[in-house]
Amino acid sequence: MIENKRINPCFGDIFETHKAKWIGKSKVLGSESAPAPLIRKIAQLKKEVSKATLYVTGLGQYEGFVNGMALDEKIVFAPTVSDYEKTVYYNKYDITSKLKNGENVFGFILGRGRYAFNTAGTPWNGETALWADQVKMIAVAEVEYRDNTKDYIVTDESWEAKDSGILQDCMYMGETFDARVHDFEWKSSKSTKGWENCVQVSKPRGTLTYDFSEPIAVTEKVKPKLCKKISDRQFMLEFDKYLTGWIELQIDCEKDTEVSIQYTERLDEKGVPYLFHTITPNGRLQKDFFISSGEKFTYRPMFSYKGFRYVLIEGIENLDISDATGCFVHSDIKSITEFKCSDELINWIHHASRRTILCNFHGLSTDTPVFEKHGWGGDAAAISPSVMYNFDAHKFYRKWMKDFLDSQTDEGEISVIVPTPGWGISGKTRWKAVCGPTPAADVCWPEIVYRLYWCYEDIDALKENYDGLKKYASYLKKWTNGDLIKKGLGDWLAPTGDVMHDYAEPPEGPELVEGAYHIRIFERMTQIAEALGKEDDAKEYALERERLIKIFNDTYFDEEKGYYHKKDYTPFRQSGNVLAIAFGIATDEIRSKVMENLIADLEERDWHTCMGMYTSMYLPIVLSEYGYHKDACKVVMAKGYPGLDYIRQKGASTVSEAWEYDGCRSCCHYAIGAVENWIMTYLCGIHQLAPGYKKVMIDPKLPDGLDNFELSMDTIRGTIKVKCERKNGQVIKSVSVSEKIEAL
Repeated sequence: MIENKRINPCFGDIFETHKAKWIGKSKVLGSESAPAPLIRKIAQLKKEVSKATLYVTGLGQYEGFVNGMALDEKIVFAPTVSDYEKTVYYNKYDITSKLKNGENVFGFILGRGRYAFNTAGTPWNGETALWADQVKMIAVAEVEYRDNTKDYIVTDESWEAKDSGILQDCMYMGETFDARVHDFEWKSSKSTKGWENCVQVSKPRGTLTYDFSEPIAVTEKVKPKLCKKISDRQFMLEFDKYLTGWIELQIDCEKDTEVSIQYTERLDEKGVPYLFHTITPNGRLQKDFFISSGEKFTYRPMFSYKGFRYVLIEGIENLDISDATGCFVHSDIKSITEFKCSDELINWIHHASRRTILCNFHGLSTDTPVFEKHGWGGDAAAISPSVMYNFDAHKFYRKWMKDFLDSQTDEGEISVIVPTPGWGISGKTRWKAVCGPTPAADVCWPEIVYRLYWCYEDIDALKENYDGLKKYASYLKKWTNGDLIKKGLGDWLAPTGDVMHDYAEPPEGPELVEGAYHIRIFERMTQIAEALGKEDDAKEYALERERLIKIFNDTYFDEEKGYYHKKDYTPFRQSGNVLAIAFGIATDEIRSKVMENLIADLEERDWHTCMGMYTSMYLPIVLSEYGYHKDACKVVMAKGYPGLDYIRQKGASTVSEAWEYDGCRSCCHYAIGAVENWIMTYLCGIHQLAPGYKKVMIDPKLPDGLDNFELSMDTIRGTIKVKCERKNGQVIKSVSVSEKIEAL
């Protein structure tokens, strides 16, 4: 059963109470080549310790040690990313077992992360963020003795700092580590040279808040399935599945040897790992450099994770497969679901969707672990039902929704990426399609906030976000001046018909899809207001939704053709028509006509979709919901391009950004894998009827071509189990639910 504890914000009063200071190294990190600083404190404890707790944060990221022992062996990239103008997260560790009588050494190494990002020229202008500043930290160690007295060790100018061997770190480019200059004894008092006193630095403007969400952690370590020599001093590694994280690499070579470690998603025509695309001015992406001191060393980066399946290693004479270990790194959310069936494709969709989700969960829900690493709202809204069916994402999403609240402008605008360094906000971005309201992306906020209530019965999530959501709704109404929105991204990355080339913008333009999501936002606002008992607001939002529906139907529905289209683009397109049905825009009469055209279009396409990342997940849902379940199965299980089976046949272990697997940018992008929602709802038949799974209808359907499936899923009220199998021409169904769940 999912633990369902109330999430209460806890602020960092302990830092102010005990007068801890924000400290850093005197050298401001103003250039890309400035090394990551080491910071330490040697403290004397003269009594027997009964309990000790460390409160700490470091911006952008930190790794900490007490007497040479890591604060946590698995946790990395602390603290969780945030909008540092409003919120700065701190962490808490029990360090009782790490302390001893006498001398104790507290050591920290600080990385840039998003806070001190200063690589100019990337598309999202991270170096110009309002929060951008030098790396810094603050800490309080509360030490309780057996005689009931306490000591507090706090950051101040008595702490020491020096440069580390990490000469450069960037979340996109990678890291450069020089073992020749790194002080490997820095975590102990044996290191005496090169230290200087820390300086007090400006504190970030965000409020110090306890980091309640799941940490980013090394959750699994795997060996490569292949180690191959390509040429002299050049080797490649291949892993069985896509990973986010890094490799631990044992390096034993002569002093001054430079070893490069390039992480990639693909192989070129010769079978050599290569980068399909890059986003940095110098072309360096996901590439670490290690400079040897002549001593054997196991290297891994500290402040940069990669998305990869292949690794190209250059500069060493020999490499054995035992020398490398892949580390899978992501937010450590708990899996709540086990599913298996007799069909290889559906099993692949389930596992690939889950893996793609994990590969894109690093304190926020990202679009790709390679090229952007940003929290794109439209992608995340699409996958959110699948996430909540498969993982306990309560804390994760609650934290990320706080980022939306923090990132909102005074006018009510939110960016298509959250948190944002400023990109996507009017006046700060040249790309007009993403400035101002962009409903297909902005829907993420009300969609996930409402799902936090629907799935976890978290009324506090609604309360915390309501004023911000209300301000956004007012902003949207004012910006559109009473009309439906006409701009945005639309049906992003719909299939092009050319497997070697994707194209982002749909041929019909953005109007229908953005207009449908415009209406969806007011549907969610109505539901949120109703759940909070705000009857006047709920009535206002419901009336606005009905008004917009009339505009949509009057503007886009063609009575003669029997489907929706723009006046200047008349061919039938699945996306706008499917959303009109999915979001309750189409009347019963209109829906009947649209469904006829939809089925005809699918038959002509041999049951293949022509929809993009913000819409395709609704196609099988609409078909199953309105009596075409067999046809929904045909769509999901369609062979060839465009379809998920086409991606599977490429040997992928994750879902790609676009249907054109070989021609698209990213091999790990979850949006078109959101059909997982259909697997849980319409195949396994779990229809939630009340918040928190208080009441459900379970109606599993075993389609032709599928012999069996089995599902076990935890909820906040206990476990739901569904099993279907075909025996002697009969479908045998077995269902069990927790006694706390009312099942129909």
